[in-house]
Amino acid sequence: MAFIFFSLPNDIGRSSQEIKGLTWLQFIRKFNPVGAVILLVSVICLLLALQWGGGTGDWKEPRVIASISVFAVTWIVWCIMQYIQGDEATLPWKVAKQRSVLGATLYTTLGSAAFTIIIYWVPIW
Repeated sequence: MAFIFFSLPNDIGRSSQEIKGLTWLQFIRKFNPVGAVILLVSVICLLLALQWGGGTGDWKEPRVIASISVFAVTWIVWCIMQYIQGDEATLPWKVAKQRSVLGATLYTTLGSAAFTIIIYWVPIW
């Protein structure tokens, strides 16, 4: 692992001079904090809606409907922001459309789903 790390060429990504020329505010903006907060709010609203609607309450409750609505709006806003920001986005499109990234995401999602089924049903059984 160390051999691979130390044998990489120095011109990968941004140069150190380009990063050193940034102010703190510009450096923090590279992390896209607004996009990260919107994505976090979106995921939290989805998880709350799934928990409340499927586990502890009814799907017709106002808090479940409100959580799903907030999730939908924030997800759409986040997707639009990602498209507009291009390479400066939280998830750049040129990274997301790579076949290996899509394959790893699909594999992880399906593996997690299978593991969740086992975790849910084994204690009941």
